[in-house]
Amino acid sequence: MLPIEADFGDATQRQFDFRRGHVPPPPATAVVPIPVVPGRDGRTYVTYVNAILDERDGRRVVYIAVYAPVPKLNAPPLPFWRGAGYDVRPVDCSDAYPHFGSLRCLVNLLCRS
Repeated sequence: MLPIEADFGDATQRQFDFRRGHVPPPPATAVVPIPVVPGRDGRTYVTYVNAILDERDGRRVVYIAVYAPVPKLNAPPLPFWRGAGYDVRPVDCSDAYPHFGSLRCLVNLLCRS
């Protein structure tokens, strides 16, 4: 269960559909839908685009937020990043989410391995 009540209402869906239809992608790029769960409070989101990209010695790594309460949503973004040539490192952001935080909020707590 999510820490807040999710908003899957028609009005919220229309906002996402409107933005998707009116923001053209940059040339030579693909638009890939990535799951997002908006909260009814209008401020909180479970998001998978709050990622950290890293490259060392020619090896590309992406640290991606995952959330223990929604394992079915965690799975779809992972193959996208792997297909783009990244070593995927999931970081559980379940404790940060209820406080309006995600992966980038935790960046000072991460260390390279």
